[in-house]
Amino acid sequence: MKKLALFSVVLFLFGLVPAANAGFLIVNSYQDFIDACPTCKYDRLVENFEDTTLVPGLTINSTYPNAVIEDGVYKDLIDDGQGYNTTFSYTPPLYGFGGWFDLANPGGPGSNIKVTVDGNTVGEIPNTFIGNFWGFFTDDNSTFTDVLFSEGTGSGIQETYWSVDLALCATKPVPIPTAVLLLGSGLIGYVGIRRRKFMK
Repeated sequence: MKKLALFSVVLFLFGLVPAANAGFLIVNSYQDFIDACPTCKYDRLVENFEDTTLVPGLTINSTYPNAVIEDGVYKDLIDDGQGYNTTFSYTPPLYGFGGWFDLANPGGPGSNIKVTVDGNTVGEIPNTFIGNFWGFFTDDNSTFTDVLFSEGTGSGIQETYWSVDLALCATKPVPIPTAVLLLGSGLIGYVGIRRRKFMK
């Protein structure tokens, strides 16, 4: 009896241990972004930078002092040496983020742009992009609110880039937490054993 109770407690505590960091699925076309996001069909948003009013919930925080929205694009600069980086934030949380990026303008390609979520590197936007689409999803439907752009590998030269449009995929309801499932299965097992014991 004591062993069974201890086993149930261990199962419950095991369920409270945080899951491993999410992996990421990178997509290189908007069609792939749409195809990977069937459950957020009605929550998919696009910020086109046609004016300085961003879609509700989206904020952009650049440490580069001359970042600006003009001419229908967001113009920014990434440089680790100068401490210039950019954080795109969205509330409610997302599980997909992407956009059309031009790393060749205005002064030619520099470094790639490293994309990070919660301290985990997602990948890099290539410095060869001239209006190409790049995006990602978490591969386990975990969510995030902040996407950090910083200087990636490549030429070692700071990257001045334009973001033509952004694509955002908002969160849908997530499955029942693992802890609840484990607790439930432990309790069911406990009840089953107790019932069998009394039936003898």
